[in-house]
Order: sequence, then C-alpha cells, then structure tokens
Amino acid sequence: MPSGRDWFRLYNRMTQDPKIQHLSDYEFRLIIHIWCLASESSERGVVYVAPGVGYEPEILARGAGCREGDPVAALGVMEKLQLIKVDDNGVIHINNWDKLQYEFKSWTPEARRKQKAKERSRKKLESQQPQGVNGDTNSSNANMSQVSRNTDTDTDTDTDTDTDTDTDTDTDTDTDSNKNICVFDGPNPDENAPAEKPEKGGAQRKAGKGNYSPEFEEFWSFYPRRVEKQGAYKAWNTRLKEGVSPDLLITASKNYAISCRENGTEDRFIKHAKTFLGPSKPYEDYLHGPILNNHRAPPAEPKGFKALREYISEEGIH
Repeated sequence: MPSGRDWFRLYNRMTQDPKIQHLSDYEFRLIIHIWCLASESSERGVVYVAPGVGYEPEILARGAGCREGDPVAALGVMEKLQLIKVDDNGVIHINNWDKLQYEFKSWTPEARRKQKAKERSRKKLESQQPQGVNGDTNSSNANMSQVSRNTDTDTDTDTDTDTDTDTDTDTDTDTDSNKNICVFDGPNPDENAPAEKPEKGGAQRKAGKGNYSPEFEEFWSFYPRRVEKQGAYKAWNTRLKEGVSPDLLITASKNYAISCRENGTEDRFIKHAKTFLGPSKPYEDYLHGPILNNHRAPPAEPKGFKALREYISEEGIH
C-alpha cells in the first residue's frame, strides 16, 4: 500500500558523497529508482512487493529503465557500500532512512486541518467584536491582542562573542558501519537537543505545540547548535518581516551545518541561531553553499548524474 507521500529528501551534499561517486551510471540509476520505491512503500524505507517478499532484481532494473547491466551485481555493490541491506527474502532496507527522511507532526494533513480550523475560528471571533464609531474595536482585550500580534520590539541585543574562526579540518573519523552519506548526514530533529532556558518572567516554550511555525522548525532541525530557541524564533520573525524568504533561511541553516561539520568546528565556536539570524545577518554568507576552510565549496557532480539526465530526456520527463 502506498505511503501517500509523493516526495522524499535528496540532499545537496549527495553530489560530494564518495559512495555515490563510486557508483557506475547503471548503479546510480538503479539506486534512484530504489529510493523512489522506498518512499512510496507503506513501510517507508523498505522495498518489497508484499511483506516478506522482495522484488526480483531484473524487475527493479526494468522499472529503472536499466537496459544493460547486471542488477544482482549492482545490488551487491550498493550493499557493500552500506547504502542498502538486502535480507534473505530479497527485501531491501535503506540504511538510515528514518534518520534522514524524518517527518514533523505539524506536516501531517490532520495537523494542517487543525491549524486552518484554528485560524478560521480566530478570524471569526475578530469579525464578531463590536465596532466603535471610528471602526475601532471596543474590547480592550481585542486591541491588546492585535497589538501583541503586530508589534515586535525585537532589538536583537544578543552579546554572543562568537567569532566563528575555527579552521580545524574534518578528519572523518566516524567508524559507524551503517552510516549512509548518500544524503546529508546532518542534525536530526529526533535526537535530544540541549535543554533550553526559559526567558525571564515566562515559561519554557516547547516545539511541536504550536508555538513555532513549521518553517522555523525545519530551520531549527538543521541548525548545528540548537540552544536559545525562543531568541532564535524572535530573530527569525524579524527577518521575515523584512521580507526574507523562509526557504532562504532554511537553506542557509543547511549550508552552515555542512560547513561546521566539514570544518570540524567545535560547538563553542558555532554561532547561536539568534546571532546567525541577527541584525548583522551572518546567514547571508551561507545562502549560496557551504564555506569549507574559508572557501566556498565548489559543486561536484557524480558520474551517475549524467545517466540520470539522459534517462529523464529519453523518457520525456519534465
């Protein structure tokens, strides 16, 4: 049974992944097809015809449009590279799928329906407020509510003295045998993040309870140092009011995370998110890609991309 999700994440960092670069054109085309099947599966990340029954390799190859090559050998290469695991029944498991293809609860159709219903209810209540002669709302509570929504006194007084000057290079000492770096192995929102301190005079706010927008949650999930979330959200809203796109800020967060990881940056040198989004706008340095050892990372294209482009052209996919 299909999962109902018609897309999955394919991280930019994949183009620099040595495992993907090791694949032949045939193998690259096949792994893309396998990822698509894994995303469509009712048990996402697992590829099978029915529970406990795997695909025949030849059928997988035909589905991927692979006309020449040995699909059995190709699957063996992928398994050797620890991109997949194939059990005795031929069922394929994608390594680290749950870690990298996570979903936020706020993205579910039910959550979105509730959010829209709540917004409609709020607007309905506002429209029912008694109006004065000049069209002003007579209710002082309604006035205060409106002011609290539209007024932001953010002065961004963060005094973080982080200079982000660490230039240590990554020695890549990770020995996890199941690490799948075909996609960005960045911060995972399901992992335990550092505890946040409540702001003075207020209770600690928790993510996932409607306090933060889904776009900010996505930004936060990628950010390499997740502390002082409330301050970061305040700076986030200030940038949005200036007309900055949420997608740009999310992209900057991803690129900064890659930069910190590849440069081996210690936590104490990683900017707080509220500083990253602050008035000096350090995020702008990471809108066009990671910065590795003070140099912009050049885009690299694995061999298999040529095959993918040819396949798309042959099939007339747009």
